[in-house]
Amino acid sequence: GMMSQMEDGTLVVDDISHHETEVLLELLKPDLVCAGIKEKYVVQKHGIPLKQLHSYDYGGPYAGFKGAINFYREIDRLVNGAVWKKIKAPWDINPELSGSYTDLAGAI
Repeated sequence: GMMSQMEDGTLVVDDISHHETEVLLELLKPDLVCAGIKEKYVVQKHGIPLKQLHSYDYGGPYAGFKGAINFYREIDRLVNGAVWKKIKAPWDINPELSGSYTDLAGAI
């Protein structure tokens, strides 16, 4: 129903993967993301606030005029929260991975 009403160039992604989410974050550099629980931690690791839309676990209800006020207050709190400016992703601090392996073929 909504697709026919959307403007040309509108991007709709259904069942987005972790990699696709990271690519969109790098490309679009959003100030806020509204999505579901699956995307929550991927987005927040990048220091971007996320409003979970699939449940009222952290707020709501959003129905009617009072609901719109509730939603606005939560979005304002997310965007203006100082914590997001203080978070550094682990790969920004130390981008190198290290590891080791053992050659088991010689032990058999």
